[in-house]
Amino acid sequence: MSGTVEKLSKPMVIVSKIQTSTVSSLSSSTDMNTIMNDNHTIITHTPPTSSIEYQVQAIVRYRLLFTERPKPVLGTSIGLTKK
Repeated sequence: MSGTVEKLSKPMVIVSKIQTSTVSSLSSSTDMNTIMNDNHTIITHTPPTSSIEYQVQAIVRYRLLFTERPKPVLGTSIGLTKK
């Protein structure tokens, strides 16, 4: 196969989407749930929250431009046969 390597005018980013959940430690905020245990001690905690983050996997700065379309690989040409 023959072709050329071209630099992109604007680089592209390949990202993966990650959903994270965090569990907060004990504190005394007003938006938290309050629980009273057997010793009548008040325990406050925040509910777990989830957020979406994007992690960068790669930055694409070049593209390969081939002069012709690649020919398909046939199973018989590489030693595979149908059963």
